[in-house]
Amino acid sequence: MFRTSARHKESLSAMVIDAVNAVLGSEPPRHKAMVTPGSPSVLRPHHPLYRLWELLSTCLVMTSSMLVLYMFAFDSMTLGLHLVLYTCDLVNVINMAATFRLAYEDEDGILVTDLSLIRRRYLKSTFFVDVLSAVPFELFVIGYPASTPLLRLNRLFHAYQLGAFFDHQADMIGAKTQLIYCAKYVSVCVLVTHAICCLYFYKACVGRHFGIADDARICLNETWVTKKTLKLRK
Repeated sequence: MFRTSARHKESLSAMVIDAVNAVLGSEPPRHKAMVTPGSPSVLRPHHPLYRLWELLSTCLVMTSSMLVLYMFAFDSMTLGLHLVLYTCDLVNVINMAATFRLAYEDEDGILVTDLSLIRRRYLKSTFFVDVLSAVPFELFVIGYPASTPLLRLNRLFHAYQLGAFFDHQADMIGAKTQLIYCAKYVSVCVLVTHAICCLYFYKACVGRHFGIADDARICLNETWVTKKTLKLRK
């Protein structure tokens, strides 16, 4: 009886501790850190500041992806859009540097903080995709404006971070809630719809992409663009 009551008390105390942690918003100590002696400090994925940074960088990924599609379809050379685009590129480079110091959980749920393991894991996963999406290829052919809009599309490679962000949020709370699923699919649908609209306009009007016009697009006859313009004029 004594052993049974002691076990019962231990289970009750564990339940009380979990309830207090849930009310206070703190997580139970379920992660075991594997730290190499003398290694530099690493970023914790559950830290509030990193979660805020992750949200900011994901929003800028969405902005950059939509922006390059618009600039490609409409041959936009606006200075303000270029400033926003290169600001997103800078944040992407900073995020790459931060990923080299970001701890991760292994298959056993252990929080790995060994710097060499973190770097090796990142190099084997999405590092080269991130590099490909961060290189401003249009600057290498600055004397050939006809190729500039097309070379900006490499920014679309980092659109995978949208899904990775929502999956990470679901893993952190321990369940894939309907709200996270909804936000994930809405963001993907917005990006896909924007891409379809830009390509629809691109098909109707041609410009520097084909060397037909130097400064503006030329809309082909009997397209939805010209018909819509005639209706508006009437």
